[in-house]
Amino acid sequence: TVMERSNPTRNVIAIVVVANFVSANLFGRADLTSGNIYSLSSASKKIVGGLDDDFLVKAYFSSDLPAPYNANARYVQDQLSEYRAFGRGRFKFTFVDPGDDTKLEEEAQKYRIPPVQVQVMEQDQFQSRKVYMGLVCLYKDRQEVLPVVDNPTGLEYEITAAIRKLSNPSQELPALGFLTGHDEPSMDQLQTVQQVFAKQYRMRQVSVANGAKVPDDIQILVVASPRRDFSPWER
Repeated sequence: TVMERSNPTRNVIAIVVVANFVSANLFGRADLTSGNIYSLSSASKKIVGGLDDDFLVKAYFSSDLPAPYNANARYVQDQLSEYRAFGRGRFKFTFVDPGDDTKLEEEAQKYRIPPVQVQVMEQDQFQSRKVYMGLVCLYKDRQEVLPVVDNPTGLEYEITAAIRKLSNPSQELPALGFLTGHDEPSMDQLQTVQQVFAKQYRMRQVSVANGAKVPDDIQILVVASPRRDFSPWER
């Protein structure tokens, strides 16, 4: 038996080749943050994985954002990277810094992404600075805009809703009902809820009093803070 001495350089090359092969064929990602804040939900993975054409996100973000907005920009980039990872080559994104470039500023504003004023500390005093922090989603000849992303909370919901809306424009939104008849808050009192849900649901009030039934097309029924008892039929 002839034993050949191990060659460290060749071993490293072999490991890299194997790692590239495994990553290309058995894809996986690890989110090591507390709470897996960058990891997509199974619903988002399914929706982005079902794209049948290129979906482009153009992120108009100023490069010198002050704290805490600079952290938001990093979060946006990590979140978009997660979508790209599960988009089967269809999901793409790019960051654009309009800076003082008039053409890029006009381009951002053409997509209805406005400049916003933020307060920064410079030379021991607060000063106002004009910055951009918006996204536009482009799919075929359609677009959806997130004009200002100054807080990453709910970003995944917004992006997934945009993908779903743009990739299935003719698909009827599922119906969501709000139960009435027990002193629940009215739809007028739930304006923020409506603004969020309106991107993925058709909403209307539903009554089950006097033997009425929940309409067949209602897929989700919200019972929000009832203050009166339910009758046996309503239960």
